[in-house]
Amino acid sequence: SDVELLADIDDLRRIGVRSAEINVVTPLLANAYGALMRAQLRPYGLTLADVDLLTEGMDDDHNLDPNPHLDRLAERVAALDESEREAIGRDGYEAVPDDLRAEIDGFLDRFGHFSDSGNDFSVAPWREMPDTVVRMIASRSAAMRAADRVHWRTAEMVMPLWRRPLTRMIHARATTFMQYRDEVSSLYTYGYGQFRRYFLEVGRRLTERGVLTSPEDVMYLTIDELRSAFLDGDDGAAMDLVAVRRREIDEVADLVMPDIIFGDDFVARVGDEGETTTWKGTPTSRGTHRGTARVVRGIADFDRVEDGDILVIPFSDVGWTPLFGRAGAVVAESGGMLSHSSIVAREYGIPCVVSVEGAMGIPDGVPAVVDGYRGLVALEDRI
Repeated sequence: SDVELLADIDDLRRIGVRSAEINVVTPLLANAYGALMRAQLRPYGLTLADVDLLTEGMDDDHNLDPNPHLDRLAERVAALDESEREAIGRDGYEAVPDDLRAEIDGFLDRFGHFSDSGNDFSVAPWREMPDTVVRMIASRSAAMRAADRVHWRTAEMVMPLWRRPLTRMIHARATTFMQYRDEVSSLYTYGYGQFRRYFLEVGRRLTERGVLTSPEDVMYLTIDELRSAFLDGDDGAAMDLVAVRRREIDEVADLVMPDIIFGDDFVARVGDEGETTTWKGTPTSRGTHRGTARVVRGIADFDRVEDGDILVIPFSDVGWTPLFGRAGAVVAESGGMLSHSSIVAREYGIPCVVSVEGAMGIPDGVPAVVDGYRGLVALEDRI
């Protein structure tokens, strides 16, 4: 019933608050132990990107990284006849052979809650985009897969005997909390994504009653406005609010918000329209890299990324993980030291600069340089 549907949403909100708290604390602990682990490896010329800390001995049931699963599916696609591969490239999911489609369905059952933004349930998740997911698999080459890492026991052998007990203890804590981080992140994303299913059902019912034009219109209403229209009826106010908010979003699309806002009054500004050749941000993973800037706005752009490209993104969360195994560096328009972009970049051992204002305006496909020490991004011909 309508009342039961809203009651479930309220329950989901309470669970979501608790999972959000855990999703903040757990990455903090994982990052702390990861830093200690890096310090143990550094004297021997090793980084977290070089050593297999997490997946050693882990079975598929507990591996929450989509990359190895995508790799296996990519190998299956690569083994198909040329005509079958061409059909997949043209027709997507519908052209996949039945046996392989069952495996892809299993992948979507497990990872289909991932999306371009795990904190915005108005964004369609992977499960609603099977054609895009199939094309991402088909375009995934061996170069995109993470390089083989040194087995932990092999890395341990280069350390002196007196140092190994402490390193083993730190290793145990680091791997435990890295696994916890992945589990919590995946669970939070899954739970938060349930809002989309519930609200689209509310939108479907309101559309049937003539209150909204389409189910997606619910994304423009507050929960109280939606509850009122759902339970008390509506005289056209909801549809008017949707129209106003659509227009407002279009009007502010190009505005740049201040870094810090005190109170309710602030002045936004229009983004720079002049030619920019250098950008500044916060360095969160050391190193420098020269490569081709590849501007990626979502999963639909994943297959455009080639090995060694500079990944230019608005932000990232767990749904963007498949890209990091191929990138040579990461530039993110938002984020901080503990953002997903920064943490994963450090684990892959690639430079990362975040909070880069105007990053999505970097020209796509041009040579550029990322300085992960000073937080600079520059077009190669302007260095």
